[in-house]
Amino acid sequence: MSSSPQTTQEENEKESDIREEGLVGGNKQQRFSMCTRTFGFGPFSSKLSIKAIIDDRTYKAGEKVEVRVEIVNDTKRKLKMIEAHLETIKIVDHLLKKKTVEKSGTDQEYYQGARFPLEGRLNYEGTVNYPLPEHALPSEDKIIHHLVVGVPYATTLGWGKVSVPITVHVESN
Repeated sequence: MSSSPQTTQEENEKESDIREEGLVGGNKQQRFSMCTRTFGFGPFSSKLSIKAIIDDRTYKAGEKVEVRVEIVNDTKRKLKMIEAHLETIKIVDHLLKKKTVEKSGTDQEYYQGARFPLEGRLNYEGTVNYPLPEHALPSEDKIIHHLVVGVPYATTLGWGKVSVPITVHVESN
């Protein structure tokens, strides 16, 4: 069934995100972060979600972080690849909520053995390994590291992206 041009336009204009994060139990404690993007509304809506899961522990600078990635694609949109980068947030002033955010690691692209690009309405589960930079500052009250994992998706005008930040605790070597 094809959609009318009006429906396609509405789907592109109406996007909303729901974000969740937390800890899950099991044999080892794990931290997760999830984002679900809804396109359109009512009977014309569809969802794309990405969930990133890591062990809830402290990582050494230079160590690889194994990230379990779960993607549920209930849309017709093609998914290009999995992307990841590290952001370092430096709290300048807690009272004024001033902070700086900078990319502190390399941009990584994962095609997962040519499984990507992934056509619409297909899901994915797998792992990627993100290399923390050797020079990563140790985590503390004023320094927070977010590993941002995302997936670009096809739009009528190019590529959009849905991504999730997950907190990584880093210690120096």
